[in-house]
Amino acid sequence: MFKLKSAFIFLATLSICMISYAQHHKGDTMPHTLLAIDKNWVENNTDMSVGLIEPLRHPNNPVLERREGLHDAMRVGFNQWVLQENGLFRMWYTAYDGNFWSTSYAESEDGLNWTRPNLGLHKYKGSTENNIVIPGFNMAAPFRDDADPDPSRRYKVALIRFMPKSHTERWDKQTGGTRPYVNAPAVGAYAYSPNGIHWTIDENNPFPLPVKQENPSLLHFKGRYFLYTQMSNNDYPGIIDRWSRCLAVSTSDDFQHWSLAKKPGFHFDPKNGAHVQTHGTLGYQSYRDVVVGMYGKFHNSTELIDHEADLILLTSNDGLSWQQVDHNPFESIMRRAPRGEWDATFLTQANMLNAGRETYLYYAANPDLSNLVYVRQDTGLATWRLDGYGYIAPRVAWDYGKDHFSGSLTSKPLELSNRHRTIYINAKGSKLPDHQIRVELQNNTGKPLAGYTLNDCDPITLDSVGLPVTWNGKTTLPQINGKKARVKIQIDAANPKRWMMARLEMPHFYALYIDQPTLWLNNTQTIYPERGLERVHFQDPDRPTATGLQFTTDQPASVTLTQLDDRHATLVFQGSANISLNWPRATQCKLNGKPLNIANNNISFESKDEATLTIELQPE
Repeated sequence: MFKLKSAFIFLATLSICMISYAQHHKGDTMPHTLLAIDKNWVENNTDMSVGLIEPLRHPNNPVLERREGLHDAMRVGFNQWVLQENGLFRMWYTAYDGNFWSTSYAESEDGLNWTRPNLGLHKYKGSTENNIVIPGFNMAAPFRDDADPDPSRRYKVALIRFMPKSHTERWDKQTGGTRPYVNAPAVGAYAYSPNGIHWTIDENNPFPLPVKQENPSLLHFKGRYFLYTQMSNNDYPGIIDRWSRCLAVSTSDDFQHWSLAKKPGFHFDPKNGAHVQTHGTLGYQSYRDVVVGMYGKFHNSTELIDHEADLILLTSNDGLSWQQVDHNPFESIMRRAPRGEWDATFLTQANMLNAGRETYLYYAANPDLSNLVYVRQDTGLATWRLDGYGYIAPRVAWDYGKDHFSGSLTSKPLELSNRHRTIYINAKGSKLPDHQIRVELQNNTGKPLAGYTLNDCDPITLDSVGLPVTWNGKTTLPQINGKKARVKIQIDAANPKRWMMARLEMPHFYALYIDQPTLWLNNTQTIYPERGLERVHFQDPDRPTATGLQFTTDQPASVTLTQLDDRHATLVFQGSANISLNWPRATQCKLNGKPLNIANNNISFESKDEATLTIELQPE
């Protein structure tokens, strides 16, 4: 709860166009997400530079630990994959007891405190009281495929098996080579599930790519399926060093027929030495036009047992070709912890996911256990601010004597529809004099649109992960359906004359979103003065939203939609403000448990620090 003392009065009308996730993310209506770390959307960069941010390890790490005497006694992780569905975090992880491998399942309401439910599906030491979902397989990273019309195949996973001789001979005939792959690991089968718990292994297409590969992950991006694996031992002759690992990419249009790409998706240049090489599973976070990847890096060791592995950040705009964001093979986005910590030696990555105002990274790691380091792993959590892998700011270098720093980015033409109603900015503003961020909307040729120029833009001075951009107080974009437009971001900062503080006090840009306002269940959003509702986006296909809801307020406040079904909704407001709601579906309501009148679909009340509004609804 907070007390707001602003003396001004304003009226902010918020049209909340609430729709389902599936509707909201079809075709060209998907939100444009312009990330600071993605150079592909930028056509012109004037005096701006990129800085990477290491994620912050959670103080309660590890969040999921090994359990003595059980099937996950030696390993909880290495390949772990987390989704957020219906407000629940769901994790699939590799479990190992020193002899028996499995893919096991855990769930959490907050992403920190995990339970391993007794599913009763598969026996371990004579008992089915365990959380095993796929016995006998390791390195399983399931993904949810909403593009498949068959609900029984909603979840998919690639499974590692050891190749028999018949399949290596088939591969040799296709390639004209002879490779010692008998009993080598490979993607041996796919499994499907309607719910992520009950899995069916497809035995109709064994070893679709009979080549040595490990650590698979799957992605559906821009209409194609991608299978990412780790390959080594000169599988790409002449491209990578003989003893290096690389990221291999295979593609499919139907999830049945797969083709291995002609070159690796990513590898370190052999000139850096054989001991700087990729490792593990490609974890990722997917957006409309870019995929952000997290990958492992071996370095400075000749043997696996020397256990030195950090994490690097990659991006791809086509799913095939990947680039390290900082292009420095000796740099890492996340380093091993100091000696003595639980994650002091060997980091392996998982996927990232957005959860409210933060982006989560689940990773597995080893303590310093000498020869036992390879198999003993727990899982931890690290976080960025939402989409805050890195930032862009005016280039400072060592020129601290300047009186003013300025820089700008101009995008390539972006295809917009009338569903793209608002521009939101993820940025750290500054209230120091002459420190500001402004946004301009241009036509396809780069001409500023009237009413949406830099001079019209209300300067961004707040720190927010989704602040609506306004021009002379308006947030709604012009009707440009089917046309292309450009976005220009301008950052200005006066030198505070404090030398080394110049960069620290510089405004930072993290991401820009071209979207429409959305209020998600169990998600607190800020109502900003004269700007409107903050955009805090969840990647949760099952999270319900409201429809047809509008409200106004005369003071800044926050709102959380805590309950929504066909007949009931609950909204919790924090802040002292006069608030009005208009919802055609509302039939009855109560404020803090007491009846409140509804007049012409309008509900008006005063919130004093905190107010809970419960509403009965007409079914849709």
